[in-house]
Amino acid sequence: MKFNVSIDSFTESQCWDLFRFRRNDLRMLLQGLRLNNTFHTIYGHKIEGELMLIVSLFRLSTASKFTVMETIFGKDYTNNVY
Repeated sequence: MKFNVSIDSFTESQCWDLFRFRRNDLRMLLQGLRLNNTFHTIYGHKIEGELMLIVSLFRLSTASKFTVMETIFGKDYTNNVY
């Protein structure tokens, strides 16, 4: 499963509103945390480290429902990825 969402998919304003970080700070955080390139979920999905970071930050910055995440990240929440 390939997701086409990255830090560059969002404007500077969206990065702040959704993740509470500026776009360049997200890149620095991604590099500084030295996340794996790929994560494997318990459901067998492969997720890129960059996507894992921004989804995690989004979940921490909002009290959002999965349906809202589907709208923002463009994926079906029933896939148990989030």
